Amino acid sequence: MNAFGVFGLVFLSCLLHVSWNALSKGYEDREAFTWMVTLTGLLFAVPCFVISRAISPGALNWPVLGYAAASGFFESLYFIFLFWSYKHVDLAVAYPLSRGVAPVATLIFGGWIGDTLQAAHLPGVLAVLAGVGLLSWDALRRAPVQRSAWCGLALAVLAGVGIGVYHLFDRAAVTLSPPPSTFEYMLLMYVFMLFFITLWLLPMPCIGGRLALEWRRRWRVDLLIGGISLVAYLLILVAFCYGHVTLVTAGRNIGIVMSLAVGALFLREKISCWQVAGALLVTAGVIGIFLAGSL
Repeated sequence: MNAFGVFGLVFLSCLLHVSWNALSKGYEDREAFTWMVTLTGLLFAVPCFVISRAISPGALNWPVLGYAAASGFFESLYFIFLFWSYKHVDLAVAYPLSRGVAPVATLIFGGWIGDTLQAAHLPGVLAVLAGVGLLSWDALRRAPVQRSAWCGLALAVLAGVGIGVYHLFDRAAVTLSPPPSTFEYMLLMYVFMLFFITLWLLPMPCIGGRLALEWRRRWRVDLLIGGISLVAYLLILVAFCYGHVTLVTAGRNIGIVMSLAVGALFLREKISCWQVAGALLVTAGVIGIFLAGSL
């Protein structure tokens, strides 16, 4: 698959990701929502796993289990750090910053799995980072002054590192020889992620009641979002089979631009000129990355 095919997978994944984020807009209990959506995604993954094992089984060995466990752990850390950052800064600050930091993490550690970035890709990656930085600065500038803002920014950066590291483990897993089935690896990762998120939630007061309330109120939406998020993640895993980890991770930032467009067109949110400039930088950077990959 060429760079344009990989871009198509990433673009579709981002579209699905933005869709389920729009569906979840306004959810107050994000911890219960995350657990429930992870569970419903796992339920959808089970029949995929069974069919894959029956028709075209992939490798299931200790390296695959290890990568799935590590990916699930760091994706859980991503959610934890991101939710903690929301207590200090707005989502409009934390989310783009965490997504923008992710390709930096893969850029730094990508050599560990043999994905050394080429010089032709650097301008695109830098443009994406500049655009994300501009979006984060503008959102922070317009937000109410908070004494703990820098703590929130630090937590958002840690969330971005979590994204980058779990993407590295995913890329390493799907490029093993022999490789695991994408469906089977996906289920294993979800199992470990649900396990670690459960450990995080257990000490919280009244967590059982909160989960029950989440299910009673929004079980249909949670099932829908669980299915959508599973497909979005599957598309990224397939993209990792063919695309450099930093390119795919940076390409996922096109979702930030999509979210701004959805906010402006459908949610009637006000978009500043700085947000438009940041979105254009991100878009230009992503296009440049995949054009460089096609040369």
